[in-house]
Amino acid sequence: MSKFVLLKTKAMTTQEEFAKHQAIQERMVSIAQKMLANKKALQKEIREDLKNPLIKNAIEELKKRNAN
Repeated sequence: MSKFVLLKTKAMTTQEEFAKHQAIQERMVSIAQKMLANKKALQKEIREDLKNPLIKNAIEELKKRNAN
């Protein structure tokens, strides 16, 4: 009978570990999704900034300086 209890405890531990790992994985996916959304927002902001003639001119000036 003690073997049955021991096996049951190991099975419960495995289930608990699985649940912990699953919770961690879900949090990591959530964080990755937020990071991706932030990245997309930043890329959109950069594309919009590049349409500004002042920024375009500044970038061209920097390219000229770096070429020399």
